[in-house]
Amino acid sequence: MDTPQKVSKLINDAKNIVVITGAGISTASGIPDYRGKHGVYVTDPGLVDILSIETLRSDPVRFYDYFEKMLSGINQAKPNAAHLLIAEWASKRGKNITVVTQNIDSLHTRAGSNDVLELHGHARTFKYLNPYKQGMFPANEVVDEIGKIAYKQEGEIIRPCVVLFGEMLNEDDFLEAEYKLSKADLILVLGTSLTVYPFSGLVNYSDENIPLVVINKESPPVLRGNVTFLEGDILEIMISLNDKLKE
Repeated sequence: MDTPQKVSKLINDAKNIVVITGAGISTASGIPDYRGKHGVYVTDPGLVDILSIETLRSDPVRFYDYFEKMLSGINQAKPNAAHLLIAEWASKRGKNITVVTQNIDSLHTRAGSNDVLELHGHARTFKYLNPYKQGMFPANEVVDEIGKIAYKQEGEIIRPCVVLFGEMLNEDDFLEAEYKLSKADLILVLGTSLTVYPFSGLVNYSDENIPLVVINKESPPVLRGNVTFLEGDILEIMISLNDKLKE
């Protein structure tokens, strides 16, 4: 049995699937890869400082000058075939699928996936930078038609509901991801080489006997046993796997 056929059988046989996704799944939607070998943070390392909680606090103009460009790209993007197939496998094939993503683009939700843990947050809403001040703002209420963000509301700076550099992940979401992984009978990793901690340690919360399939353009580090690696274009591989599921 060739490797794609083996993976399609794993998907067919599985009931509880956890899909872990990184930036590589969204590049076909027009969103750049940030952490890959030629990612934005590699070619322009200064962005790590710009997109930090410290810069937002000390120089919100500098922070939002870049974040507006980032948000514009997210708003123009549409779910691609990989996002749509993951949602379809849950809705039409009876799979219990939890998506655990480090992406903030909301493309899994927009594709129709219902169980999505966005460990780095999302850009659909904003809140006050001051953690003691209550209030949430849908993005369409603070972003105008040309993409400018009104980052002051009632005289207070607001922030996107994303995890910025210098911040910790949401503990409740991470614990939920750990739990789902402990119950999974198949784990798919798409578009990430799992090199950024603590996201990279997620697979360690699954049983080593549970199959782990990594689909990415770059090979991952040695994660654990029972790993299958499919190297190449994520969309092409996902479409091929879906075709084999129909066979």
